[in-house]
Amino acid sequence: MVSFRDGVPDKDNYRLFKIRGVVGPDDYAMINEVMGRRYSKADKENLPDLILIDGGKGQLNIALAVLEELGIKGVEVAALAKEGRAGGAGRVEAARGRREV
Repeated sequence: MVSFRDGVPDKDNYRLFKIRGVVGPDDYAMINEVMGRRYSKADKENLPDLILIDGGKGQLNIALAVLEELGIKGVEVAALAKEGRAGGAGRVEAARGRREV
């Protein structure tokens, strides 16, 4: 996880997560675990303006659900994914959302 403050890399807030509770490749479960671990202990007064997710609408919905479950409001969430097969060239699809609890 990388972090920027005022458009400049904020390397003190970079994080590397070791997935503990997911067996095998499961993007949705991994995003659920990482988002839950990162934001369950976050200072609710010092949240990011934007969370950018590597994935499509499914990954976006998982991220939004985690924030909702944690009672975090007002954070923009966007997801970016390449259209087409994994590893293939294509245009980038974007999705964004916000849920109010």
